[in-house]
Amino acid sequence: MPDPIEVRKVAIESVTDASGLADLIDTGAIEADRVLAVIGKTEGNGGVNHHTRILADRAFREVLLSRGRRAADEIAQVPLVWYGGTDGVLSPHATIFATADPASAPRTDEPRVSVGVAMSEALLPEDIGRPAKSSRSPPGWSRR
Repeated sequence: MPDPIEVRKVAIESVTDASGLADLIDTGAIEADRVLAVIGKTEGNGGVNHHTRILADRAFREVLLSRGRRAADEIAQVPLVWYGGTDGVLSPHATIFATADPASAPRTDEPRVSVGVAMSEALLPEDIGRPAKSSRSPPGWSRR
C-alpha cells in the first residue's frame, strides 16, 4: 500500500516568498524530504518575459535544501511546476504534495488522491516563450 499523501495550499506573498512551505515544514505539518512536487501560480502576466516562475522555483528549492537532508541534485529532480499570470482576481499560491508518515496518518478505505511523478527534459531560458515551445515536439511525436 502506498504512503498516504498530504496536499497543502499556501499563499505566495511576493515573487520569492516560500515562507508558506517553510512554515509547513517548521510546524511539522510536512517533512522537507517527503515533498514530491509543487504546482503553483506566480505573479506576473504569464508572457514570454515572465521571470517570476524562475524566482519562485529557486525560493522553494532553497527551502527544501535548507530544511531537509536531500542533496541539491536530488532536490533538482523534484517537479516544481509554475504557471505565471495572476492579473485580475487570481492570487499567487502553491499546492504542495508530500508523502505523510504512514505511522501517524489515518487509515481509510475511502478513495484518496494518488500521485505519480515524472520529469521531462530540462527547459533552458531560451526555451521559455510561445515560439520556442511551439517549435519543439515531444519525443515520439511527428509534425505534419
